[in-house]
Amino acid sequence: PYLVLDQNSDQQARDRIIVDEFQGGGLVANHFVELGHTKIAVVSPQKITHNMLQRRQGFVDALDKQNINPVIINTADLSKHSGYAVTKKVIANKVSAVFVLNDAMSLGLMRGLVDSGVNVPRDISLAGYDDDDYAQFVTPALTTVSQPVSNIGASAIKLLMNRINFPNLPTQIQKFNLTLVRRESTSSYKSIA
Repeated sequence: PYLVLDQNSDQQARDRIIVDEFQGGGLVANHFVELGHTKIAVVSPQKITHNMLQRRQGFVDALDKQNINPVIINTADLSKHSGYAVTKKVIANKVSAVFVLNDAMSLGLMRGLVDSGVNVPRDISLAGYDDDDYAQFVTPALTTVSQPVSNIGASAIKLLMNRINFPNLPTQIQKFNLTLVRRESTSSYKSIA
């Protein structure tokens, strides 16, 4: 027996664990709006996976409800190097807030912004996704979307044991919501006079 999680949209597995990626993207969009940002970008890889597409769509849809059309900036992959490489594009678009679809790219972009003399969050607010263990230790600490990893792991074991003990069970699906961890990399919009 097996189950799938994360990249599971195209699998034919009977059992799945799903996190609400669409909701996660919406959390970041609503956070930026609450802070007063209207010129916003989202950084995503050119080859986008289903779960990341859901993150981006949740973000775009939440902003659309506020009549905000974000700039979509594509990067090569999900690495810190790719995040760093889009720095000039982010600056050129004159945005006040950027959502990056994973924490690794966020850290690369943060380094690029610092190297370019841009202050995070005074000049540009920055939010990531995943709440990787290093997100709270960088300066400024990264605002990010947290996935309940321990609960996901415990649920995976439970669903597998159910399937082993009762092979004819109907499909098992466990869905988890996400939370926004507000840290130092986002702040209220301040117009530059």
